[in-house]
Amino acid sequence: MPSLITYTLNEHGQIPDYILDGGYYPKDSLLIGISNSDEEGFTTKTKLIEYLQSYTQDWKESKSFPKDDSVIFDVENAANYLWDKFNAFFH
Repeated sequence: MPSLITYTLNEHGQIPDYILDGGYYPKDSLLIGISNSDEEGFTTKTKLIEYLQSYTQDWKESKSFPKDDSVIFDVENAANYLWDKFNAFFH
């Protein structure tokens, strides 16, 4: 069953074969991705939001060009993006 999980790169620094779409919102060596493995991942969008909130409180993002990093990272928007992508990928 497909899932949205955290994962690490393999020993060659590449995305593992079981990740269908990944590389999102790194935390140390962990990334978030859509997996075709049976590993249980984020079972609700709320759990994904809580995970992102646990380490992105100091993140900034740019919403303009030239780059202006004064906007606080929008955790809910990031979670919605991943959750919608996961649902569209498999449904």
